[in-house]
Amino acid sequence: MSIWGKIVGGAAGFALGGPIGALLGGLAGHAVDVMNQSTQLEPPSTRRTPRTAWTGIVPRISRSPSA
Repeated sequence: MSIWGKIVGGAAGFALGGPIGALLGGLAGHAVDVMNQSTQLEPPSTRRTPRTAWTGIVPRISRSPSA
């Protein structure tokens, strides 16, 4: 769990709006941390490339016995 978004958001909020800005900045930083964490936990894509007819036919033709 990252705390850097909360720290940066709170510091920026405090600089712009005092204590209330620090609370709002901390909330915004927390939201950024959650969004960033959820994108890192997604599994890699398991999508396969579509097979064309030639990828199945050509190896079979090349293995067939010649007469």
